[in-house]
Amino acid sequence: MQKIFSMKCPNCGKEIDNSTAYEYRGVLSCLDCFKDVVEQRDLERNEIIQESRHKTDRFKGLDLGDGVIGKANREILKPDMQIAKKESLRRKRYEGRETK
Repeated sequence: MQKIFSMKCPNCGKEIDNSTAYEYRGVLSCLDCFKDVVEQRDLERNEIIQESRHKTDRFKGLDLGDGVIGKANREILKPDMQIAKKESLRRKRYEGRETK
């Protein structure tokens, strides 16, 4: 089998390639570190979900439509809505769109 890639395990630094790498939610690791990587990745994911939920829970059940009440709610909650729309650096890093 021809090597497609070669890199170091981000957890322990061991050399891994396409035949020895294990992937979980976008992160590669060696077999020895796979369990730790899964736990860390799940922790990161849960933190991002909680962060997002914290930003959006205040809108739950509110009328945000085009009616009078919806327009008033959108105006009152405008700063909170702008914050909720922004992606966190943590999420960008998790998704691999921003380097550390």
